[in-house]
Amino acid sequence: MNLRAHVHPMFASLSISDEIADHLNPKEKDYLPIVAYNNSKLCSVLGAFELHRRFADRGLKIFVVHPGNAVYSNLCRNWWVYKVLYAIVRPFTKSLQQAAACSVYCAISPDVINCSGLYINNCVPCLPSPEALSPVLANKLWVFSLDLIEQRLGKKAFFCD
Repeated sequence: MNLRAHVHPMFASLSISDEIADHLNPKEKDYLPIVAYNNSKLCSVLGAFELHRRFADRGLKIFVVHPGNAVYSNLCRNWWVYKVLYAIVRPFTKSLQQAAACSVYCAISPDVINCSGLYINNCVPCLPSPEALSPVLANKLWVFSLDLIEQRLGKKAFFCD
């Protein structure tokens, strides 16, 4: 199960024609935190769907789960902007227990027991962004990731093709 924020469609800058390394490790002058964050979420969704494409026939169940927007947690508790923002929107946020419901749904619900490769938002299968559904982009990211692992650990690190 892959727990992801639903920001992957916004401000992500990966495309089939671009060099993935340039987007995931931009030059300092080109770095924007929101783009980096959203690219990381898009990569996570792409990776999950590529796992599904490669291993679903072996019984592996893959779900990309969005727990909901504005989940109240202590993640940014030391940032004053977060404190001000959540003082205003707290009545409209989800609790951690409510956010966890989507993951529990994927783990035990009979609705999805025979499913894999789904993007689940608030316990409902949904379509992710078009970029997240690109098998070409997912494969490109897969190959890039394997190359990084091989550079660091060598070929002996691989247990899959």
